[in-house]
Amino acid sequence: MKHRFPLAFVIALSAVGGAVADELTTPIPAAPAAPESVMARDVATTLGLPEPQEVATIDLDNDGFPELLGVGEGGARVFRLDAKAWRDIANGQFPAVRSLGELTFSERRFNGMPLISVGGATFAVSGGNYKPLDSIAPASFDLGAFQAACEKSQDISMALEDNNAPASDAASFCTCIGGAWQARNPDQSYFDTYVRELGGDYRNTDRDDRAKADTLISLIDEGLYDCKATRGWSVEPPLPSGQPMFDGKPQPDSVAGFVDACRAQDWLIAGKSVGTPDRALGLCGCVAGSLALNGMSGKGFEMIAALYSGERSENEINEEDPSAVAASDEVAGACVKALPYR
Repeated sequence: MKHRFPLAFVIALSAVGGAVADELTTPIPAAPAAPESVMARDVATTLGLPEPQEVATIDLDNDGFPELLGVGEGGARVFRLDAKAWRDIANGQFPAVRSLGELTFSERRFNGMPLISVGGATFAVSGGNYKPLDSIAPASFDLGAFQAACEKSQDISMALEDNNAPASDAASFCTCIGGAWQARNPDQSYFDTYVRELGGDYRNTDRDDRAKADTLISLIDEGLYDCKATRGWSVEPPLPSGQPMFDGKPQPDSVAGFVDACRAQDWLIAGKSVGTPDRALGLCGCVAGSLALNGMSGKGFEMIAALYSGERSENEINEEDPSAVAASDEVAGACVKALPYR
């Protein structure tokens, strides 16, 4: 028999209160000359969208590479870099937003991204874009095998014990988890893998693909988080991944020229880890932000931009400032590693 959970199930989850700290810190708008503002304007231009007037960063998917929030003509945008290109995953859902402060981000996640509340409505990610939560149709997974495996799982037993819940609560707790999975409507293969793992059948091949493994882990964690929160149990949001790249502070005008010179390098786009002009922009914005955090001066940005454009040699720059090239190379290596998977 197939069990289909009503959409009201997930709506109720989004409204859970209790002792859980349910909101992420509202992002602070960056200065117009900050590297993230330069990036957001370039991304908007690439996508044929109006330049945002207010910009901030927030790592919505917790992969260590932040998304860009932009507010301006046409409302709020959420720019996300993927394996090839930047996309606006706000999907036109926030046309009336006029400031970042109107967006509320929940610690509760849905398909790897926080729920966003705007004007009393809640939005969640499905199919890679934000949509009204109440418009997302739940899956119709067969929960029979899941329920049996879940109730016998050692992991579930430990969760009950850790929260002083009796073993008899396993059935209702597992029903809740199954409902959380159905509400997110992921690919059937993820659910099948979770059922097997609940039964102790772990296979290395299930986690060979890093992106798919991260998706599976996110779905598992989200189901547990939701169902613990509904019971008032102690829950913790995912820890931030990676190092800060941006701080929103004003920077010299030379930052924009630095980003342009950096992203124009043909060899950079041809590299396997970068591969596209959009990802080159992401990398160069990250480098600019990280150098700014480390105190790079306007003159330093100008020198490295001249190196990228071929106007000056590395030897010339080393004679003037031996630390500039080394600093640039160091953060470039870190930013390559921080780029989203390809």
